[in-house]
Amino acid sequence: MEILISLFILSFVLAGMNAMQIVAYRKTQAVYYADVAIQQMDSIWQKLQILKNTNIQTTVTTWNDLNQQVLPNGRGTVRGSYPLYDIAIFWGDNHFPLTCRKNKIGLSGCLTLAHG
Repeated sequence: MEILISLFILSFVLAGMNAMQIVAYRKTQAVYYADVAIQQMDSIWQKLQILKNTNIQTTVTTWNDLNQQVLPNGRGTVRGSYPLYDIAIFWGDNHFPLTCRKNKIGLSGCLTLAHG
């Protein structure tokens, strides 16, 4: 009987540890997505500064192709013209509108940055 009670308690402890690992994995994954999104935003901003107003649409299309590869459902928007750009990037669920009013980091999220 004591062995059964000990195994029962041990199973609850192990289940709790497993749940903590799952939460830690999800948080790590969310931070990874945010880091990739920041790198992607920095990349497009640097390209836009070099191009000024030349061939921007092709560059944004290429950038969005890469966003799809490195982020789940990754997509981005660029508004404005040289030197004032509003850049937003989205990943995860497709429930986000075309604008990102507030940065949200998670398994789904968006980041926005206005450069000028």
